[in-house]
Amino acid sequence: VHAQSIFAILAAQVVLMGAIEAYRVAGGPLGSDLDSTYPGKAFDPLGLADDPDTFAELKVKEIKNGRLAMFSMFGYYMQALATGKGPVENWAAHIADPAGANIATFHQQILNDFGVAMFAASGVKAKSLAKWYGPERSKWLGPLSEGATPAYLKGELPGDYGFDMLELGAEPGTLEKYREAELMHARWAMLGTLGCLTPELLEKYAGFKFGEPVWFKAGSQIFSSEGLDYLGNPGLVHAQSIFAILAAQVVLMGAIEAYRVAGGPLGSDLDSTYPGKAFDPLGLADDPDTFAELKVKEIKNGRLAMFSMFGYYMQALATGKGPVENWAAHIADPAGANIATFHQQILNDFGVAMFAASGVKAKSLAKWYGPERSKWLGPLSEGATPAYLKGELPGDYGFDMLELGAEPGTLEKYREAELMHARWAMLGTLGCLTPELLEKYAGFKFGEPVWFKAGSQIFSSEGLDYLGNPGLVHAQSIF
Repeated sequence: VHAQSIFAILAAQVVLMGAIEAYRVAGGPLGSDLDSTYPGKAFDPLGLADDPDTFAELKVKEIKNGRLAMFSMFGYYMQALATGKGPVENWAAHIADPAGANIATFHQQILNDFGVAMFAASGVKAKSLAKWYGPERSKWLGPLSEGATPAYLKGELPGDYGFDMLELGAEPGTLEKYREAELMHARWAMLGTLGCLTPELLEKYAGFKFGEPVWFKAGSQIFSSEGLDYLGNPGLVHAQSIFAILAAQVVLMGAIEAYRVAGGPLGSDLDSTYPGKAFDPLGLADDPDTFAELKVKEIKNGRLAMFSMFGYYMQALATGKGPVENWAAHIADPAGANIATFHQQILNDFGVAMFAASGVKAKSLAKWYGPERSKWLGPLSEGATPAYLKGELPGDYGFDMLELGAEPGTLEKYREAELMHARWAMLGTLGCLTPELLEKYAGFKFGEPVWFKAGSQIFSSEGLDYLGNPGLVHAQSIF
């Protein structure tokens, strides 16, 4: 193949891919009654799918590896933004200097270059409010955000980085409700992260004594004969009735929420999310610019806290220990106590393997299919799995919090789209890695081995050669 026109290459790709997709959906000379996602027959010359049980297991392995590949591709994009290098070069830099080249330093690089700070609790002072609000604010894809930001996200809300791929906030009323819900969850999460850490820290390092300092075990003390003492002191709060606590919480929280929404003795015309006035005795929000910046800091720290709480839940499932104890274990043995070993522990104990590309052989297909299959929250999945996710599809761990697949036809379309993206992502990850690996470790020579830079060679005087060989494909003209 000798190519000198990118338009000819593009046209050929469109024709070939269009024909393949038409064949996949509508059938062709090798069979018109084939399954559009798992055709088999002539497309399985090795007969890997001849045995139904083996085929069912291969489907699970494919979707799990595909999900991992989609996450990998997203990581490649973010690395490219942060470092300007390919994945192999970034990996080599991390191996050479784990402390200096890692996800934290990559993220800081993005912050420094583009101002992308989604979910970041940075204390960096914004040069102006234009960094956080309005059309020129920082956005979730940095310089690549053009066209990826919905028109209804105008930078009017604090923490608006233009991210809403599912268009959940397309309706103004819905967007307002989601923002209020996010803000309430963020504030409770910030309180919750402190509440989970404080008893453990006080007992481990300050000599306080609690009946049970670990956050997810502490509540069980109320069922013991001694009851539950707040801060280990029966003179503060001593509780032995779960019903009395529940009733008090419902009354107090109900009154507070009613006050927040409808107003009360301190003002009935207050904003339900940012009331101010009597609720700001220090006057932190008196200056409008300072108030606008504080709103951004609050939502960013709140988002980080919500992620932290999710991490606490996963740690509790994996280790049965609190966050302070897990942190101490990691500091003592970074290689033996980390997110990878925690995840493997979940796999071993509960079979939770969402997005994992594990090669562990399932004892039976019941582990992957049907009502007793592994689910996304392990033993806590009861009530968190929609009824329409019955374990009939490979890789169904019962996760659909937004009920995107509630309609059977929609679920089928989403599954087909996921599978196609997964397959292309698996090919894409190999395509991104192979040229770099071949040049770095096998002596091959490419004009440009880094995946996101390779296409630019077509504009150079030497042109672009496929696999560094002009006898395969040589392209030299954009026209």
